[in-house]
Amino acid sequence: MTMLDDAPQQDGPGPVRHPLLRCVDDISSALKDVEGIDPLFAPVEVKREVLIELTRAIDQAEALRMSVMANSHDVAEADGARSVGSWLAPHTRNNPAAEQTAEHLAVDLQQHYPILSSALARGTANVAQAKVIVRCLNELRRLEHMTPELLHQAEEHLVTECPHFDPSDMKNLSDRILEVLDPDGFDDAELKKLETELRKARAEARLSMRKRGDGSTDIRARVPDSLAVRLKTILDAYTSPRHEANGSGSSGAGGPDGATGSAGSLADGAISSRYRDPDTGERLPRERLLGEALCAFLEGQDPNRLPKHGGMATTLVITTEFDTLTGQLGIGTLPDGSRLAASDVRRLACTAQILPAVLGGDSAVLDLGTRRRLFSVEQRLALAQAHPTCQAAGCSIPSAWCEAHHRTAWSQGGPTDLANGMLLCSYHHQRIHDDSYRVKHLAKGDVRFNKRT
Repeated sequence: MTMLDDAPQQDGPGPVRHPLLRCVDDISSALKDVEGIDPLFAPVEVKREVLIELTRAIDQAEALRMSVMANSHDVAEADGARSVGSWLAPHTRNNPAAEQTAEHLAVDLQQHYPILSSALARGTANVAQAKVIVRCLNELRRLEHMTPELLHQAEEHLVTECPHFDPSDMKNLSDRILEVLDPDGFDDAELKKLETELRKARAEARLSMRKRGDGSTDIRARVPDSLAVRLKTILDAYTSPRHEANGSGSSGAGGPDGATGSAGSLADGAISSRYRDPDTGERLPRERLLGEALCAFLEGQDPNRLPKHGGMATTLVITTEFDTLTGQLGIGTLPDGSRLAASDVRRLACTAQILPAVLGGDSAVLDLGTRRRLFSVEQRLALAQAHPTCQAAGCSIPSAWCEAHHRTAWSQGGPTDLANGMLLCSYHHQRIHDDSYRVKHLAKGDVRFNKRT
């Protein structure tokens, strides 16, 4: 018998599968076993357990994948790729940026944070928590006074808390980790950190606008947290659902779902119409309310308090036909070529610093308008003194948030005086220029709306 005869015999032809490949085989085989099984008919307790355990298993599988990524630079080099992530993306039809982000996280875990890496592999930490912790530890590593011992303590402490906190709570805990581990050095380090974050946030402030081609524009912005909170506070004020059933506007503990005051103090049917879709009557989602609030906030800005250019307050020029401004049909054109419905032109003409370039039938410029068309600050104050809230019947939006409107349109000879003025919130200002609504003027100066059938 030769030595070859004494060698271990394999089951089946070919080389022995690597343990990593056998793991992938087992996962693939297990998934094939449940192909075609409709979870709809599974008992509640089964679905409950599957959701929890499968989510944990996915995180553990991702931990294994990242561990392989962190050790696969030879794969990228062999195929002439810049990185493992850029090599992997086209093979799996995934987003290259997402794969490269995963690779960066994998390398950090492999090279710097073995405790967290081990917790991921065991399933006692998930990937979302790991991203938060790695970001925190990387920031700590850049601090001048940070020692390897203190960094190790921070990693150990954060990993220990993973079973008790979600990623959001982990972020809060991470922000205070130095306060727990190094109280003496916390204040100085925290100050430097916040100053660095603010400088970075300011430098990265961005705003872009992209027309969708359907009459709307997508606005994408990045601003410092403090300004985002300020904007949210302003918009929350515009969307505050603190309305009692009797429309008195008394305070309550308003929430985003429209509940106010004590439980049941505001019946669903008594919710102000500004929180409902004007066509369906359905309650508007929070995102829609914030969008409406942003529109109201922008339209409510006093043009005379905005920065000046060209020697005058910020001005918007709208080119429109004379019949559009005085009648019910037609369009207006903004400087960038955007077109507005006649109702929008007339509504904006009430409050915005607009120069209407009114064209006659032969397209000759007849009138460039005057700023005397706008109500003065003193007139607005007088109107607010007489009417503390929006003059739409039952609306309790404060007059400070309202827009001044001409009862008889300025374009039709209506004077800019107190007798011809009224205050309407953005929502009702749009309704009064909407031809699908009838407007009834009440004895006390208020107005009531009814949708035409």
